[in-house]
Amino acid sequence: MDHNTFKKLINDTITEVLFPFKQQMKIATKSMKESVQFMPDSYEEYRVTMENIKEQLKTISKENELLQNRITILETNNDNLEQKERSNNLVTTGIPKQKDEDVGKVV
Repeated sequence: MDHNTFKKLINDTITEVLFPFKQQMKIATKSMKESVQFMPDSYEEYRVTMENIKEQLKTISKENELLQNRITILETNNDNLEQKERSNNLVTTGIPKQKDEDVGKVV
């Protein structure tokens, strides 16, 4: 067998032995490419979702602050109205209570 024939035989044998490995490597590489592509897409989706959540949180926080201020104002107004109502009350002391009394007649 001459040198070229021997060289071709060795090359063919190596190619035949390594062909399944080469196929597996192609499949693995393709799978890795898909995974690598999925990661940025997935990351971007999560980033956009987080930005939306942050904006919603800002809006809700601002709305909550406005509502808290409104509650404080309403409570103050209510306290003032109750105080004004009590200022018109008449307090009597020293008059014993009687059963079935008419307060209007007693006063």
